[in-house]
Amino acid sequence: MIHKILLKALVELDDWLLKKNLQLRLDVIGGIALHLHEIDIQRATMDIDLANEITNTDVLHQIREIGRSHGLDETWIEFPNVPVPFGSTYESHRMFDGFSQIEVRLLALEFLILTKIAAYYDRKHIQATDAADIEAIVNAGGIFTTEVLEQGIGFIRSTRRVDERRISEVRDDLALLCQS
Repeated sequence: MIHKILLKALVELDDWLLKKNLQLRLDVIGGIALHLHEIDIQRATMDIDLANEITNTDVLHQIREIGRSHGLDETWIEFPNVPVPFGSTYESHRMFDGFSQIEVRLLALEFLILTKIAAYYDRKHIQATDAADIEAIVNAGGIFTTEVLEQGIGFIRSTRRVDERRISEVRDDLALLCQS
């Protein structure tokens, strides 16, 4: 579930955007997207990672101000500049139906899992978090097969310069989570 403080901050941002007659689209990835897909990742997350970059400096300034006023980090909405699979689809979520100026779209779970495999590859220092996220997807009934793992590795290969030893480590580590 999305934390109440984040939701209040988004409501305040939506109100500000209405006053300024501005629209904003948030293509949500990461931990919040997993929560909103009803995947219990066993940790709170207090930021919203985006697949799309917000470039309007006034909007960025307001996001920082709203974050401060709610005790959030200034980067409570951020663009971590991580690739998403080509042809990814996004889904709306009923929680955001009342917003008039913000369109919130979640990366579809089938693509989100590929980004989690890539995050596991990229973030060796916190790979336990990414592995736990993948395991949570499996536990929630999400499909994680050898084929999905290989799609994730293909995604890594298509978007990064790869270290073949690291690819082997990822394949070996995550194969343990695969369903037959």
